[in-house]
Amino acid sequence: MLYVFEYIYENYRIITLPNDWRVWLISLLVMEFMFYCAHRLLHEVNFLWASHQYHHSCKHFNIGTAVRLSWFELNIVYYYTSLLAMAIPPPIMITHMQYMFLYQAWLHTDTIGKLGFLEYVFNTPSHHRVHHVIFELCFEDRDGGQEPLDWGIWKRYQMQSMRTYPA
Repeated sequence: MLYVFEYIYENYRIITLPNDWRVWLISLLVMEFMFYCAHRLLHEVNFLWASHQYHHSCKHFNIGTAVRLSWFELNIVYYYTSLLAMAIPPPIMITHMQYMFLYQAWLHTDTIGKLGFLEYVFNTPSHHRVHHVIFELCFEDRDGGQEPLDWGIWKRYQMQSMRTYPA
């Protein structure tokens, strides 16, 4: 993966950004938005959903659910992410991708309850349980990785309740 990002960055870079905190922050937000778009496509496009539904079909909500991804799905996400290598330096991209992967692993648990005010700032395990529900009413929520982009931008928010707890 790093080799691909390096190759794209060195041969197709459209801008050279400095290595400072602003670039790291903007890169995080851009990569989060790209993750959101790719994940949204996985839910909205039927043939993409066919590969992503495997992730949503677990009966137990744990770290095994987080890593239960198809090769096709991973390639879709990596394809969209690799486009960012035309502007974002590869070390920054790899760092953010590792962080996002660890964050996703943390979201897939039913052992952590609600987290108070953090529920309004970050995507939490409680929010992600809503995303994994089997009820169609809530199934369209929580496509973002760590920030709740889907509520702020698209105005789609639903708190977890007993009725929306995953099967």
